[in-house]
Amino acid sequence: MECAGYQIRGYSDQSQLINNFRHYTGITATHYLKLQQQICNLRDEFTDTTCCASANYTKGK
Repeated sequence: MECAGYQIRGYSDQSQLINNFRHYTGITATHYLKLQQQICNLRDEFTDTTCCASANYTKGK
């Protein structure tokens, strides 16, 4: 039986992880991913390398 990432990290379900993320960061996980994508895009404009998160995050494209 495979475990989801949130289960490996000690959360009983995904909603608990999402709620804690929002509580401790003050933003939603979706908003965080969008900010991360913007940071990576800016970094990629000024360097010859590709940001790891930018390469891994393809949802919404």
